Amino acid sequence: DEGTNPQTAEILMKTVQVKYTILIKEDLWMKETVNDFQFLVGQQAETVKHRESLQLKSKKAKKEKDNLTTKANTKVERVEQQLLEEKRIVFKKSHIKPRWLAEMSKTNGNPV
Repeated sequence: DEGTNPQTAEILMKTVQVKYTILIKEDLWMKETVNDFQFLVGQQAETVKHRESLQLKSKKAKKEKDNLTTKANTKVERVEQQLLEEKRIVFKKSHIKPRWLAEMSKTNGNPV
C-alpha cells in the first residue's frame, strides 16, 4: 500500500514543504511588488505635484515677463515721444536764421 510507505510519505512531506516554501516566497514577492507599486504611485504623485508647481511658477514668470515688457514698451514709447518733441524743437530752432545770415543769403553771400 503506497499510503503507508515511509518513503512515499517522506517524498510527499518534502513536496509539501517545497510547495509551501514556494508559496511563502511568492507571497513575499507579491508583497514586495505591491510595496514597490505603492512607492511608484507615491513618486508619481510627487512628480505630478512638482510639475503643477513648475507650471504655476511658469505662468507667474510669464505674467511677470509680460508686465515688464509692457512697462518697458511704455517707457520706450515715452522716450521716443520725448526725442521726437526735442527733434521738433531743434528743427524749428534750426529754421530760425540769424538776421546776419538771412541778409547774407539775400545778397548772395556778400556781407552787407
